[in-house]
Amino acid sequence: MSLIHAATFLKEDYDVVLVDQRVEEDWRATLGDALAASPVAVGVTTLTGPMIRNALEMARFVRERSSAPLVWGGTHMTMLPKQAIGSDLVDYLVLGEGEFVFKDLVDSLASGRTATGLPGVWAKEGGTVMSNPRSPVLDYAGLPLAPYDLVDMERYTYTSRGRGALDYLSSRGCPHACTYCYNNVFYGRKWSAKPARVVADELKALQQRYDFDVVYFLDDNFFIDRKRAFEIAATMKSLGLEYEIQGVDIQSMAAMSDEELAHLEDTGLIKLTIGIESATDRVRSRIGKWGDVETMRKALLRLAGRRFIVLTSFIVGFPFESWDEIEQTITFAMELQRRGDNYRLPQFYNFTPVQGTPLAVALEEQGFCFPQSIDDWENVDWDRYTLFGADAGRTRKLEAIAFLSKFIDRKNEDYGARSFVSLLYRLYRPVATTRLSRRLYSFLPEKVVYELLKRMV
Repeated sequence: MSLIHAATFLKEDYDVVLVDQRVEEDWRATLGDALAASPVAVGVTTLTGPMIRNALEMARFVRERSSAPLVWGGTHMTMLPKQAIGSDLVDYLVLGEGEFVFKDLVDSLASGRTATGLPGVWAKEGGTVMSNPRSPVLDYAGLPLAPYDLVDMERYTYTSRGRGALDYLSSRGCPHACTYCYNNVFYGRKWSAKPARVVADELKALQQRYDFDVVYFLDDNFFIDRKRAFEIAATMKSLGLEYEIQGVDIQSMAAMSDEELAHLEDTGLIKLTIGIESATDRVRSRIGKWGDVETMRKALLRLAGRRFIVLTSFIVGFPFESWDEIEQTITFAMELQRRGDNYRLPQFYNFTPVQGTPLAVALEEQGFCFPQSIDDWENVDWDRYTLFGADAGRTRKLEAIAFLSKFIDRKNEDYGARSFVSLLYRLYRPVATTRLSRRLYSFLPEKVVYELLKRMV
């Protein structure tokens, strides 16, 4: 979706080829054919973590075969531009939203101009690093529908409860002040959304082109404007579509009446994700989360037994978090699973500092170490505890918690996992639940097997 959105205005004047390493049977051949056409530039987007490893491999492939400049964008590059521009595999950076910035840069490159004065662009030209100020956050309401036609959508079909789903973004950003969240820097805590009538028109247009029954709203925080959100919900019902919501805050759910919750069920809501993160008041306060634990508990329990699935996100391993506080969060999350069959726990995410956020800045000032190059960030993921310099025993336990929590509910079945995979999950579920409940984190040969299979895939 990042690449599709970034190409919104490019496709009007250029031939755009999107190469996705995940779905291409031979991405090198596809990319090689594109390079043979002497492109104006090669754009790369990446998140922090293992995706960087694949992006670097692709960038090296380009360097060996083409003189086309490498333009990097995405969340990671926006958060760490000074570090990123130092890489030999980076010629230009597009910071923040890419629709206009990337188009302006490509226009400059195509006409032989420099990137001097282009807002949102960092460059290495003639051996000199040039940094331009960020461009303002866009008014998302004024942007056209992303060009889905640039890819073969059949290659991106996936199922939710056995029904075909399509990803869609109706808003960007979040105004809340969670200290660990990229929104503080990337969007400057600003929220921008398409009006409900525009969302309705775009989804109708997509329905005419593609076969799907479920819309997955990728929004960071869907219910900031509740009136708009409920108008979209009514649209979903009129279109005969079910829907899932990626980002929801607990205060929005707490403010809803029972009638409003029932309305969401009636309009086809089948799943939402709420960022809870911690079940202790002290940690919640430190990371900028709304409400005390008791208020949050009451809000969550009102969702028990609803017809929609409630995924609750938790983070463990904040550097200022005591082990007792980690245990309290685990106990709370496990208790929630017993309160209703519609609760899910994606996993306990190991705290991963996103550089540039208030929390990461504070940690750096306290002397915590972070990777010093793009390459070093490829080893960061939620399964590993990557707060560098942390106690080895604490690290092992946190990684065991992340592993075990993957298996304690039926989430893989919700995503339409193949029967063999579902069988393995079901067989291991009671073992994982017992281990997690009794805090049996030592001797996990099954974790070694899982990690081997993960690397192979």
